[in-house]
Amino acid sequence: AENLERITPPELRFRIVSALPIAMRDGALIEYRLRLGGVPFGWTTRIAAWEPPFRFIDRMLSGPYRQWVHEHLFEAKDGGTLMRDRVEYAVPGWLLEPLVDAWVVGPDVRRIFAWRREKMQELFQGADFWPLAEGRQFLPRETREYVPMVLASIVIARNPGHYGFSLTPAEL
Repeated sequence: AENLERITPPELRFRIVSALPIAMRDGALIEYRLRLGGVPFGWTTRIAAWEPPFRFIDRMLSGPYRQWVHEHLFEAKDGGTLMRDRVEYAVPGWLLEPLVDAWVVGPDVRRIFAWRREKMQELFQGADFWPLAEGRQFLPRETREYVPMVLASIVIARNPGHYGFSLTPAEL
């Protein structure tokens, strides 16, 4: 959770107000402050699903939207990790909701996620995930130790023979 500030556009002035570090798990609560269109908002999220290394879901409990459900999906692909975001949201505005979404919120959400995608590529470029365990001090210790092992396991499981492993049917 602590890395959200690094992958959020600076103009949003995003900051976590919950006590750190946050133990990521089902039911974990995270409180943020940010600015949308220059207007300050509080935002409280509950982790609705925590299924590492495959996915997690955060659900807004209070904040600027009527609804915000964000699913983060991770899958091994071509020797690396494909990360996808799926967001379901509803904006306030009652009868004007379609216009508010089309002219303001929708373009902002697409811009924020495009920025995040570029930032993630900058931070984690290439398929070499082992630097996560070494020089990336902005990651919590648990992440630096856990993520490279999980990613390595996924890569090896996709092609065990290439890495000198052989599996018998009983082991599958």
